[in-house]
Amino acid sequence: AKWAVAQAQKAGANEAAVDLASSRQIEIEHRDKKIDKLQESTENGLNLRIFANNRYSSHSTNDIRKEALGKFVEEAVAMTKYLGEDPMRTLPDPKYYQGMSDVKLGVCDDNYDSVRSDQRVKLAREIEEHAVSKSDKILYCTSSYNDGLYESVKVHSNGFEGTRKSTVFSAGVEVAVTDGKGGRPSSWDWKTVRRWNDLPASETYGKLAVERALARVGGEKLDSGSYDVIVENRARTSLLGALQGPMGGRNLQQKNSCLEGKLGQKIFSDKLTIKEDPFIKGALGSRLYDGDGFPTRKRTLIDKGVLKEYLIDWYYSRKL
Repeated sequence: AKWAVAQAQKAGANEAAVDLASSRQIEIEHRDKKIDKLQESTENGLNLRIFANNRYSSHSTNDIRKEALGKFVEEAVAMTKYLGEDPMRTLPDPKYYQGMSDVKLGVCDDNYDSVRSDQRVKLAREIEEHAVSKSDKILYCTSSYNDGLYESVKVHSNGFEGTRKSTVFSAGVEVAVTDGKGGRPSSWDWKTVRRWNDLPASETYGKLAVERALARVGGEKLDSGSYDVIVENRARTSLLGALQGPMGGRNLQQKNSCLEGKLGQKIFSDKLTIKEDPFIKGALGSRLYDGDGFPTRKRTLIDKGVLKEYLIDWYYSRKL
């Protein structure tokens, strides 16, 4: 990564940033008592961002051999010089790189390499077996297992250096049942964790998935109207994710946000508080730095219905 940054500056870039990533992923699907899919993939990739004479561009490649990268970097810088100027596009002020926490996030299972293929297949098979045994109304059942090992390096020409290593283990099942009238109500249950030993027992997935599918039998379409709704916690990502757009710097800067000018105002029920904690041990979103290289920190985005913060990156902070 450092070498690629140096090559970019040698070719004429004022500043450069490199993200280098490597991943290994394994995916298994089990259906009708046999393996339906078994796939392993590895991938290396490099993303290069060029800042040259107030011009900016981003380039990606999977060929990270130095003999290939040299020409790739040189051509990337040359192409950038033909683009229009955008003086707001720069690397962040290095003072904002300071203060990174040294918290141990626990996002990597150091025993990842000791998990065997037969263990993976066994888990997928047992999940399907348990799910099918829960009801005689099941028409379709597919269990799945996935895991991955991810490593990355981020280097900026003005001083930032960061590394990450993480693992993910996922398992789940999807089922469809008959409602006796030609319908096929379906549901699913998934669990995703950072460590192999934290995956739930195989019988838990099918129980919940089948219960949810059977609960949909006899469901009817509702008339249009206003209703009180209880939202299941697994739908929270969709609901809370809808706030990211209006809170984001791009939409704020382009006057395309319903939350523009609402900072400090009460916009939700006082029962709603949203906190961001990037240091939860073993959590899927935990990290020490963001895409700009800024240290992450705990913060309250919405406090008892009051909007306390926006989500603004370096580029849009400058444009704003």
